[in-house]
Amino acid sequence: MLFRGKGENGFTLIEILVAVTVLAIAVASIFRVFGGSLRTVTNAEGYARASVLAEAKMNEFLMTGAALQPGRESGIFPDNKDYRWESEVEEYFRETDTNSDEEAGINELGRIATYRLSVSVNWDEGSSLRTVDLATLKTVVEVE
Repeated sequence: MLFRGKGENGFTLIEILVAVTVLAIAVASIFRVFGGSLRTVTNAEGYARASVLAEAKMNEFLMTGAALQPGRESGIFPDNKDYRWESEVEEYFRETDTNSDEEAGINELGRIATYRLSVSVNWDEGSSLRTVDLATLKTVVEVE
């Protein structure tokens, strides 16, 4: 404890240094929290945009009148050049499928086929590659 004479008001140099150090630690912690929050918001924005783009691409495939053809396609979104898409269509078979006409889905209208459609949207965020994947099944009647 330091003794001060009458009329000497104020803080010592040591007290000021301790106060500034505590303040610096508190401010650094607050900036670290805000920086983490900003990264989280940026990640969430990227995932939200990729989800909307993936859903739009999936709907584009599902709403077209053309028959689904097994295979892979890929491309870049014209309005969002940072995002790339890949799609895959494959015929979907259950493990319990057999070759009988009834179980294979062949009837008077034609062959009933089920396809698995998957869409992936990829983008670079900093040094890491991010991906959103969507998949669905679509059943169609193929007229023979």
